[in-house]
Order: sequence, then structure tokens, then C-alpha cells
Amino acid sequence: MGGIALGGFNMLFYTAAHHTTAINLGILQGSIPIVVIVGSFFLFKKKITVTQSIGIVIGLIGVLELASGGNLQRLIEVDLNIGDMYMLLGCALFASYTLGLQKRPDGDEIIGLLILSATAQLITAPGLIYEVVSNEIIWPTSKGWLIVIYVTLCTSFLAHLFYIRSVQLIGAGLCGLFSNLTPIFSALLAISLLGEKFGQFHAIALMLVLSGLWLAQKPLTKRTET
Repeated sequence: MGGIALGGFNMLFYTAAHHTTAINLGILQGSIPIVVIVGSFFLFKKKITVTQSIGIVIGLIGVLELASGGNLQRLIEVDLNIGDMYMLLGCALFASYTLGLQKRPDGDEIIGLLILSATAQLITAPGLIYEVVSNEIIWPTSKGWLIVIYVTLCTSFLAHLFYIRSVQLIGAGLCGLFSNLTPIFSALLAISLLGEKFGQFHAIALMLVLSGLWLAQKPLTKRTET
């Protein structure tokens, strides 16, 4: 789980960032809860309702809208942004990580995260060696090291620690509900901090993904409330 998800997902995530925008990266992460629901059906025999099925289809349409840049002809011509494809593959890996957490034995979350992180380092080490040997490695500036520290402490340690505990408390399906916020936060931060442009096809894709997620997660929310 650590190697495939934490290692593989992050490698694909950072590689994708060289080829696509931060807005796209955020919106595409909205596909993770949908993959989790489908995976739960095949692996744990959890029933998928009609409402969930409609939500899954709408969400996938949103992902295709984004990946094609608002031009579905690009899908027919198989001319997709390679960065978007990397991100979609990474989302599939992270969804498998979420499904695996449901079968994780109870225990200390910090120790568990340490073990997952150790295996992730083993998977990513060959990539680092390749960059060093091929002289493609780019060492961070002083500002870059501050970003590395933030990513290490906040997004890599605290966020994953909270995520692991959340799956244990409320289940993988309902945890996915909070992933609805990722596309929104990503779009707002990309526009305000990176100055990226928010196009019409971004708005359509965001609306479709969020609508699909809401429909897909709605049955789970009702069961939890009851």
C-alpha cells in the first residue's frame, strides 16, 4: 500500500505537474471517491445504487471534459494531455490505497504511517537515482526548501495521518465525501497563488465532477445519519 499509493501516487502527481495545470490536478482528484465506490463494489460486494451509478457517470463525463480541454474531439483523436493521464493513473493508485485502509489492522496510526512511508521511499528511490545519474535533478532554492518542509510536515505527514484515522472511524466511502473540497481548494489556490486562468471548460468539468460526487456519496451520507 505504501509503495503503490504513497510512492506511486506522489511520483505520478509531481510528474503530472510538469505537464498540466494545478487546476487540472485538483479537479482530476475528484475522481478518487468514484473509483473507491466502484472498487468497494467489486472487492467488498457493497451495493451500488441507481443514484450512485448516475453520479459515477456524471463524474466521469466531467473528468473527460477536463482531460479533453473542453474539446471532446481530442478524445477521438487520442490527443490527451500526458499530465492529465499521469494524474488519472495516480488517482487510481490512491483509490486502491483507500480501499486497502479498510482492511488495515487496528493500531498506532503514526507507526502505521511510518511503515507505509518507508515502503514508499523504497519505490521512489530508483526515480531519484535516475535523476541524479542523468543530471536531470533540480535542487530546490531556499524558497523551494521551505515548500519541501511544508509538504513534508503538512500534506505528507499530518494529512495522511488524519486520512488513515478518518477511514477507520467513518469508512472509506464517506471519507471520499470530503474529497469534494479538493477541486474547489485547488482551483481557488491555483488562481490566487499561481495566477492560472480559469476557463469555461474548467467550470463545466468542476460542476460535473462535484455533481457526480454528491450523487455518488448521497446514499452513504443518509445511511450514516440514520
